[in-house]
Amino acid sequence: MGGGLDAGSRSITYQVTNTAPAPASIARIFVCNGASFGAGAWTIETERTGNAGWVAVGSATATLAANTWNAVEMGSPVDFGNGVVRFRFVPLAVDSDIEFVNALGEVTDDLWIAEHHIQASSVSIPDGGLSAVAALVVVLDGQTDPFAPADCAANERSAVAGNAYSEAADVVIHDGQSATERFDFQPWTTGSECISALSVDLAEVKASSIDFELGGAGLDSVVGTLAVSGGLGTVTLPSPFPAGDAGRALFLTLVPHGGDATWRAARAQPTDLGRCHPVSRATWGGSASFAEGQGSGADFGFAVSTVEMVTAYIDRDGDGYGDDSTTLRTCGGLPVGYVTVQSRDCDDADPLRHPGARETCNGIDDDCDGLVDADDPDLLRPNCERSLGVCAGSLRLPQSCRDGRWQACGPAEYGATHEPAESICDGLDNDCDGKVDVAACPLQEGVCSGAWRSICKAAESGECEAAYGAFYESVEKSCDGLDNDCDGQVDEACPEPRSCGCTSTNAHSLFEVAVLAALLGRCARPGRLPRGSRGSGHPAEEGTRRFARRGRGRQPPAP
Repeated sequence: MGGGLDAGSRSITYQVTNTAPAPASIARIFVCNGASFGAGAWTIETERTGNAGWVAVGSATATLAANTWNAVEMGSPVDFGNGVVRFRFVPLAVDSDIEFVNALGEVTDDLWIAEHHIQASSVSIPDGGLSAVAALVVVLDGQTDPFAPADCAANERSAVAGNAYSEAADVVIHDGQSATERFDFQPWTTGSECISALSVDLAEVKASSIDFELGGAGLDSVVGTLAVSGGLGTVTLPSPFPAGDAGRALFLTLVPHGGDATWRAARAQPTDLGRCHPVSRATWGGSASFAEGQGSGADFGFAVSTVEMVTAYIDRDGDGYGDDSTTLRTCGGLPVGYVTVQSRDCDDADPLRHPGARETCNGIDDDCDGLVDADDPDLLRPNCERSLGVCAGSLRLPQSCRDGRWQACGPAEYGATHEPAESICDGLDNDCDGKVDVAACPLQEGVCSGAWRSICKAAESGECEAAYGAFYESVEKSCDGLDNDCDGQVDEACPEPRSCGCTSTNAHSLFEVAVLAALLGRCARPGRLPRGSRGSGHPAEEGTRRFARRGRGRQPPAP
């Protein structure tokens, strides 16, 4: 496509915009002129945006030819930062015609997506009423093209940008024949991606169906049939195709059946400039991408939709958290035993240990953050032993976790109002036993067990004596099998039989011992039995003992 102007309009202006995040400088430009372009000497005036509008930054003179790409060397690099620069071409010969060539990129359809941030955003002819995206390529100063073919010379590896296509080149694919676009995935992505869908730009379709094959080095090809509608052939792949890391060489092949199909194409022509030429390297996908049999600067029209490749991590203990020491990259479903969570599981053999687990007091790093027990601010603090009264809601302090075990709670956890034994009449349960303003009576053995008194009354009030109950005796007198005086001994005042043939050394007379022995029919040792030797509960023993105390003159029950 071209735009023409006769000699009366004197100039043509190309405007270049930099939308890249980094500033840039232009060392050379390549502009494609039409067949009617007036060959000869031209002046190229350069301007860039400034605070007060356009600012002139220099000019150059070049001899330009028709129907080809022309190189224009800048006298010195044109620095336009992140802004806009424009080149105004003025013919030195008054009768020179001007003819520019439109870029086929964004003008014809959305499939031709320029991959460069620096583009010839417009070309215009003053008073001509024409404006379009121009076929223009810029060579950047001091930057290297990372996608240049490896066999290009050092001076053929400068970074390039712009719009390189200058000619439509639709290709007819005959029934049963094939056409292939080879492309390098490298310029499209900075990581690993998967192709999920395809779109193919078709100028004319007479075929009843169009098969496709998508493949690449070391990959299993995907084959299928395009759905054709309105000049567009599309397909959503049954599962994402692993295009892989940047730099992988791929291919797309179409085969029509039941008739011909025309695949739209564009090229940086009229001449084949070679793979290392800046214009060839500025085409979509770089010079590593090309339509087979159409020259190094030609490409078929197609687009792909991509999704990010998933990294999977092995999960040996099945806790849902992966170990990043063993990974794989996939476009499809996850293999058994793998997860997508990169969690740095510090123990993939223990399902209770993983990032996000609750840190407990056990001497190990439960949540895999490198901190153990009290050193970890995420330590789970359980409730203290006591939970009543002023102790309610008390949590253990981190420093109480020592050697993997919790120490007993104390004043630091329970607070200032806590007392080990209640002593303050303040309406609070200070010792956390469930009772308010009461304290244990002094005696807690025997019949006194569980006796309490109010601390809001004087200790001499006799409240404890009443609390001890009816069986309490300050001095044990009753022989009733109870610890009546609450000293931990039962019936210690009652006489006891002694063994036969033994000499009495206590207060009982030998006569009493003899009488008891006769009555019992067995030997017994007089005096008090040692603590703990009585109270076995045996009926014979208990019956004999009671008879010896109270039932003199009666025979005890048989054992």
